[in-house]
Amino acid sequence: MKHIVLFTAVAAVATTLFVSCAKDDEQQKTDNPQIAICYAAEEFKLTEKDNGKTIKVHTGDLIRITLESNITTGYDWENADKVDKSILKLENNDYVSDLHPEGMVGVGGNTVIVYRALKQGKTKVDLTYMQPWEPDADDIEKFNVTIEVLDRP
Repeated sequence: MKHIVLFTAVAAVATTLFVSCAKDDEQQKTDNPQIAICYAAEEFKLTEKDNGKTIKVHTGDLIRITLESNITTGYDWENADKVDKSILKLENNDYVSDLHPEGMVGVGGNTVIVYRALKQGKTKVDLTYMQPWEPDADDIEKFNVTIEVLDRP
């Protein structure tokens, strides 16, 4: 009797895992409604070395852009929200300072911008490292990538 109860519990868990996908996963329909093919969202990590490139991703994927910055100087990466919002959703735009002793000021770090690919299409991400009150300064840095979102196979 214990074996039957154990087998039933294991079968129920296995069936649940087999036919369900995580929230962020894409699901491909099959002829059998009990079978679902799940695709886990990938995360693409971009840095300064990816400047000027075209990156191909799939719907549901995350694009994490990490760029050196130092907001204590007033400089920050601007225009993260200037993308085709029907193709990419801005999930996060944060500054993470480097490790430093408590009380130390002027410490650099990284700006981390995360997008989620929503639907098939192509859009540019054009970021500008600047002080917002000095839009015409000569020392402005640029970072741009083209994101091409493809449907899942």
